[in-house]
Amino acid sequence: MITGEVFTIGSEATDTPQLRLYHSVVLPFQRPYEEHRHTAFEVSLICAGNGVYRAGSHSYHFRPGDVFLFSSNEPHCIVEVSGGGALDIMNLQFEPRFLWSPENLLFQVHYPEIFFKRNEKYSHLLAPASETGNGFARRLQAIEGEFQRKDTDYKMMVKLQVLQLLVLIRREYADCVIEPSKAVATNYLAQMERALDYIDRNLTGELDLSSVAREAAMSPAYFSSLFKKLNGMTLWEYVQSRRIEMAAEMLLSTDRSVTQVAMECGYNSISNFNRSFKAITGQSPVAYRKMSRAQADGSA
Repeated sequence: MITGEVFTIGSEATDTPQLRLYHSVVLPFQRPYEEHRHTAFEVSLICAGNGVYRAGSHSYHFRPGDVFLFSSNEPHCIVEVSGGGALDIMNLQFEPRFLWSPENLLFQVHYPEIFFKRNEKYSHLLAPASETGNGFARRLQAIEGEFQRKDTDYKMMVKLQVLQLLVLIRREYADCVIEPSKAVATNYLAQMERALDYIDRNLTGELDLSSVAREAAMSPAYFSSLFKKLNGMTLWEYVQSRRIEMAAEMLLSTDRSVTQVAMECGYNSISNFNRSFKAITGQSPVAYRKMSRAQADGSA
């Protein structure tokens, strides 16, 4: 479960976080997480504990100091915690738009490629003893320090540290990218960001390809192609994931019924909501609420 403060950087246009840093702790008596996925890229540093991580068909034994990379919409989970001690993971999550947004001019469109344009050489686990792995650990700890101190322009320093992480990723995985993308015009990036802001404002209502593409001033066909190129998933997969993320938060922070949560998150069918929730989080809404609250009570 998430423990301690959750540090975020959001969009200037909406309150939606584009970057989050937090710790997840699993105590010895707690069951590991169910397989889940989300819209954000994730870089995870094992701070304490041993066990096994699974991503798709790959399993990795981990120990303190190991660093993992997960793509947007990629199923992953901890399947085993060993050694008798608590597991502590520092998670850095950032939405694809954090990398290509015109707000972050230092970043470039090709940085997300390693997360979703990968060949068979790719490994989710950085070589534990490598200079790159150690560099990742130092950068993540530096980012956490900037958030904790909140010195002048700390958000800019966080972005610079993330940029350094991305450079390390490209160096480590230079031969793992299938095919480099062509540059995307800045005006298209701005239009895509406007469409994502529109989605965030209308998550609980009706959303369809035509209306979202119109907001971006693009044809539906071109919008669909560019959306997947920039975000690593289809428009519908993104909307579903964002709605389920909203629902998961409501299940933990309110006592609303599952049906109420489903309706407030844009679902007209409780069966469709249950099916989508389990596909994304690995659990039914009822089981998710029960387990998360039990973990919170156990760590109190």
